[in-house]
Amino acid sequence: MNLLHWRVFSMALLLAITVAMPSVTKAQDAQSMSEITLGASGSRTGGTLAGGMTAGFGDTTGDSAPTAGPEAAAFDGTHVWVATQFNNSVTRIRVSDGTVTGTYTVGKRPVALLYAASSIWVANLLSNNITRLNPATGAVVATYNAGDGPGGLAFDGTNIWVANRHSNNVTKLSSAGATLGTFAVGKATIGPGLCRQFHLGSQQ
Repeated sequence: MNLLHWRVFSMALLLAITVAMPSVTKAQDAQSMSEITLGASGSRTGGTLAGGMTAGFGDTTGDSAPTAGPEAAAFDGTHVWVATQFNNSVTRIRVSDGTVTGTYTVGKRPVALLYAASSIWVANLLSNNITRLNPATGAVVATYNAGDGPGGLAFDGTNIWVANRHSNNVTKLSSAGATLGTFAVGKATIGPGLCRQFHLGSQQ
């Protein structure tokens, strides 16, 4: 391709891109989405693991962490409940119209939600406990101890099961909140467990 042909080709390509861009912009502008604001976002910072790998928020605390952080959701038949982990609260949203009907303080770093036994159950990762809420009022019914770093919840039809990230076990609670047992499971592969693995690996 000689110089003249190259210039003609370049001008034609530039013209095609110029013509196409407005239609792409219009298509993007035409898309509409509705969203419900749960809290303000703060700066996002992570940490550095041994070996030079960058970690996310994990179980870190500090002023540089985001201030909302929707992490988990549960449905009670009328409302969706959303755990906003970085401001230690849960938000109740009416499904029929998307109206926020309440925000309620729970433990530190709520990361899991469950609707069971006519209650909302909240796993508080850094408080090492479970908050039980009345779904009609948002009032705290009770708080129950769990293992180290409760990060998951499940209901078997009778009892509540809590996955404890850092103690490598699960706690079994009755629907009344009584501890029925603690059972060992596999080792943690996230959070401090991951940090420990990288740290050990760097020393080998």
